[in-house]
Amino acid sequence: MYSLAIYSGLFAFGGWNYLNIITDELKNPYKNLPQAAMAGILISTLIYVLANFSYFLILTPNEILARDAIALTFGRKIIGPVGNSLISFSIAISTLGSLNATIFTTSSSTRKTFTINDWNVTL
Repeated sequence: MYSLAIYSGLFAFGGWNYLNIITDELKNPYKNLPQAAMAGILISTLIYVLANFSYFLILTPNEILARDAIALTFGRKIIGPVGNSLISFSIAISTLGSLNATIFTTSSSTRKTFTINDWNVTL
């Protein structure tokens, strides 16, 4: 469990690290970056709190403790068998969004590395 907590913390820190790489891509970063950061934090927090509130509203404590994937149990109880697929699809889309951000920032940092150095190589 300790390693999972460390990995989760490093994953969250990676997002902030990517944010620093992408700052060059923003128009008017002194204005837009704080606004985007605050909006992202507020929206993410709101979604997280509402999701957890709805889990506790619909599921019993025994159902929450008995399952590892609470969202799938929630979807199955609310919508039925389709809910299971809908929640799984939503998780897959979220994972693809994270992969997209990783590819974008990695390629951007690689391009900047080759451009900044004295190699005179641009990709």
